[in-house]
Amino acid sequence: MRTRAKRQQPSKRGTLAKRSARRGSNSAYRTARASDRLERSGSFPIVGVGASAGGLEAFGQLLSHIPAEPGVAFVFVQHLDPKHESLLTEILARSTTMSVTEVTEGIPVKANHVYIIPPNTNLGIGRGILHLMPRTTTRG
Repeated sequence: MRTRAKRQQPSKRGTLAKRSARRGSNSAYRTARASDRLERSGSFPIVGVGASAGGLEAFGQLLSHIPAEPGVAFVFVQHLDPKHESLLTEILARSTTMSVTEVTEGIPVKANHVYIIPPNTNLGIGRGILHLMPRTTTRG
């Protein structure tokens, strides 16, 4: 009767260290895994960011510090002149590798995307769908 010699398994600590070394940064790996899990589940956070007309620089700085696939959708709302075309989408697209889109009626929100409110509109969200509404004028 032959007995097989058992192969000695490396310790879990050694295995994890080797995996981490192969993957590069462990925190980047964890972030990517979390992003993948959220994307597969169809559930992800939606972050709303608002600013007055002078908020362009802050928007750009924020986007430049966010990883390419954070597992989050961003909706940027800026007070814009209702009578002028906005270049906000084009300008912010230079600050990130995520897709930057000006909102159109009924667009579904996707993780790892940035959505920009168009001028002269109000913006709402329901069941993961962005909705545009006419802006009402207030007197005062």
